[in-house]
Amino acid sequence: MKKLAMVFILCWSAAAGAVPSTINFTGRLSTSAGPVTGAVNLTLKLYNVATDGTPLWTEIHNNVGAEDGLVFLDVGSLKKLDETVFNGDRLYLEIVVGTETLAPRLAINSVPYAMRTAAATTADLLGTIAPRDVVTSVTAAAGIAAVRNGNGVAVSMSTTGCAAGSAWTWSGTAWACAALPVSGACTWAAASSTAVTVSAACPTGKHAVTGGCDAGTGGTLVSSHPSGSTAPPANGALGSTVTQWSCQFGSTTTTHAAYALCCAQ
Repeated sequence: MKKLAMVFILCWSAAAGAVPSTINFTGRLSTSAGPVTGAVNLTLKLYNVATDGTPLWTEIHNNVGAEDGLVFLDVGSLKKLDETVFNGDRLYLEIVVGTETLAPRLAINSVPYAMRTAAATTADLLGTIAPRDVVTSVTAAAGIAAVRNGNGVAVSMSTTGCAAGSAWTWSGTAWACAALPVSGACTWAAASSTAVTVSAACPTGKHAVTGGCDAGTGGTLVSSHPSGSTAPPANGALGSTVTQWSCQFGSTTTTHAAYALCCAQ
């Protein structure tokens, strides 16, 4: 009858900084005649129960050299050991020498569970989220500012570089600094004359957004338009280059008037 006295040593054989997938195993095998020397066949099995059950993992090492009873194995070199085996359950190692199963099974302590830390490299604790789906950085551009705060990101409009009274504004194709509208910055300008064409000019820094005409007593209005145009513009079509409102009349026998609503550019 063989009897196995086991010194079960677990130590890492990989380089520092890496999580190895094998465990160094040292055991001493003896019979009633003394320590065993020569080739032996060893089968290792891992269970999640101390007796009976179905093995979760099996590895067979044939022709293992025993010298003065000592045997050395690199457990996991033939059958992968990873977090699917060391999944947090208490495990028990069963050793079979040739055809003889040794008892009791050996309880596995915490050291091999360091393999479980390798699971972090595959992000298996994120459930159904794959590692490639995890956002690790955010790059802001085109007037957008993004600031990381812990596991969150604050996104806002950037005003860096704009002068006082200006802000980032979307032009339809890009973001750029533009002057903010100033409430109450519009005034009326007026002009009067007996000439056929009368124009109300805006002061420097303002443009005409709309206007009106007064033909006077017996006068006839022919057209009303911003300076440089022959017809009233579409709503909202006026630009900052329109600086006056012009009126055309049908006679010069009476005094006519032109008015322009002037707003800051």
